Amino acid sequence: MRGRGTRDPLGWVWSDMKDRCLNPSYHHYHRYGGRGITIHEPWINDSQAFIDWVRTNLGDRPEGMSLDRIDNDGNYEPGNLRWATKRQQSANRQQRLGASGETGVVQVANGSWRVTLHIGTFDTIEEATEAYTCARSRLDGH
Repeated sequence: MRGRGTRDPLGWVWSDMKDRCLNPSYHHYHRYGGRGITIHEPWINDSQAFIDWVRTNLGDRPEGMSLDRIDNDGNYEPGNLRWATKRQQSANRQQRLGASGETGVVQVANGSWRVTLHIGTFDTIEEATEAYTCARSRLDGH
């Protein structure tokens, strides 16, 4: 099993993915494993299987991009991964709807509700304003 011990940057991606989904002590676990996001079974204990799939199907990570789930409510699995910019990832998060139908409202593992208003981090004021406007209109039901 390789991961953080490897010099391959995808080993870090694999290790971080596992923390998000499998480690309840991870600071953002509630956004991943805590809401049921899982990892494709063959990748859980085999970083090389994950690395090989990513390289074959997505290629090396382009500058400024990180791994993203196409369906934000879907799992880390073949067919649901891509390289994406911060802006693409933020737009993907905005599309997630909680059980109440409101953007940023999700039920967490203990049954309580969390409202998330942080939309993302943006490179320009125009991108930030666009993301805010989109989120606001969704909250207002437009």
